[in-house]
Amino acid sequence: MRKEVTPNVRRFWGIGNLFFAVMTGIETAYFTVFLTDAIRFPLYLSNTVMIATSVIDFILAPFAGVIISSAKAMRWGRIRSWVKICPPLIVLFYTLEFAGLNNAASGAVFTVAAFTMTHLLWNLADAANISLISVIAPAGPDRLHLNSRRMMGSSAGRMLASYLVPYVLVFYASMVKEQRFLYMLMAFTASMLMWLGFFVHYRLSAGYETADSPLRDTNDRLNARDILQVLTHNKHLLAILISDLTSNVGAVLLPTLAVYYYNYVLRQPELLPIHMLATGLGQLAGSWLISKLARDPAKKKPLLILLYLLVTGFMISVKLYAFKPYVFIAAQTIMNVFVGMTQPMEADLYIDTAIYHEYRTGKNALAFIVGLMAVPVKVSVILKSVIVAVAFAAIGYKVGMDITPALQEGLINAYIIVPAIIPLLGAVSILFFYKLNPKKVEEMQKEIQRRRQQQADA
Repeated sequence: MRKEVTPNVRRFWGIGNLFFAVMTGIETAYFTVFLTDAIRFPLYLSNTVMIATSVIDFILAPFAGVIISSAKAMRWGRIRSWVKICPPLIVLFYTLEFAGLNNAASGAVFTVAAFTMTHLLWNLADAANISLISVIAPAGPDRLHLNSRRMMGSSAGRMLASYLVPYVLVFYASMVKEQRFLYMLMAFTASMLMWLGFFVHYRLSAGYETADSPLRDTNDRLNARDILQVLTHNKHLLAILISDLTSNVGAVLLPTLAVYYYNYVLRQPELLPIHMLATGLGQLAGSWLISKLARDPAKKKPLLILLYLLVTGFMISVKLYAFKPYVFIAAQTIMNVFVGMTQPMEADLYIDTAIYHEYRTGKNALAFIVGLMAVPVKVSVILKSVIVAVAFAAIGYKVGMDITPALQEGLINAYIIVPAIIPLLGAVSILFFYKLNPKKVEEMQKEIQRRRQQQADA
């Protein structure tokens, strides 16, 4: 008999995501500074390392799910084992990533190697951590609740990384004289907290990964042909990948554009930290709110489409209050509540596509499909750079140019147009190409469960 979702799981799930987001946020904010200021790589070498690590990060994105799905199950379960064994190794390689060597060339190679191992391991841990949600709660409100808690933890972790880490660095600087050791200490502290958080998830998930769980402890592994079939025969997965990509592009594009908006349009850069804090709190509130509003599975798809449309509407409405900073902050905060509501539901739809795939093929590809969630994140970072470059070229932006009404109008349009269009693409993708409905998914789950029982009895 399946173990029920316990109050402790419902209450404490997301702690691992909180500290994981702190750790990844530190790398995002400080890795470049570490290369240029702490270990003082020449600019050409710093740029080479940044380009190399970005390419490697993109290439590694889909491989976590492949490894989990194709590897033989370990003693702690096919999924749960990765949450146990990866975090201590991440501590080692993440700390070494911020170690640096005195020789620039060998130091660059060492840093790239440590980065590669760190990202491979944390992709594995993250994919397993997300997959465990479906192991604990295969369907219904409980699954959405855990996805909501996961996103709440991630949002809170990103905020902590932005607002608390600088103070911790100042504190460590009073204890450590050499800068590179300062970053090593910060990396070690953050990764140890990540290990603690994932260990909480490991303990909370005890007893769920049984013979009838969605990812059971058997040798039911995917081969190359199975993986290719997932990518080419699951139109619902393609639809959610596209919609997820639109969400991620907006999430990385708007903070970048906001810097220019406050500098040149509102001309009040001191309000930017307030904007970032308010919008972060908005996403956190949305991640919490969705588990209360979307208890009926039948409302999940129409609600998601509505939220995409609301995000578009709020972006277009910026034209009405473009030069009113506090109205702008309030409206962007409300919009981010809607953004925070979309992310747990998108994760829920990924899991439904895995159910559909197993129903059709008899092969469980949950870990691989969940691992693909990293791909839109990596692609969005690349697209952000392209979109910003094209937008700035179109408005003729140059560093140090005079602030004119034409420049302000161009920046307002840059802030509005693409971020307003991309949620519409997400809505179209879900509306016309994602055809799974909760009733059909429930029927699929029952059939899958019947097959598993037959296998267990054989």
